[in-house]
Amino acid sequence: MRPPVLVGSNLRGADLSEANLQEGNLSKANLEAAILQGANLQGAFLVNSNLQGTELMGVNLQEAVLLEANLQEASLRQANLERARLGGANLGFFAYPPEKVYSTLRQ
Repeated sequence: MRPPVLVGSNLRGADLSEANLQEGNLSKANLEAAILQGANLQGAFLVNSNLQGTELMGVNLQEAVLLEANLQEASLRQANLERARLGGANLGFFAYPPEKVYSTLRQ
């Protein structure tokens, strides 16, 4: 199965709970206020994507590329951000910050 290609897609407010978007290309996608609870975005490309206010609870973002992404007010509770690339991302503040980010920042 080929990874999904959704470059520049407008998915604002879409319910993508439990979606398998592994290694998908969602660069420049508008995912503002989308629901991605439990989705698999491992290795996905989300460069310059808008994830403001997005529900990312329990999402697998391991090795995802979120360069220059907007993550303001995103809910990342229990999200897996191991080895995710966040360079230049707008983190603003998290509605629910991921526990692993705090433990990494404290080291």
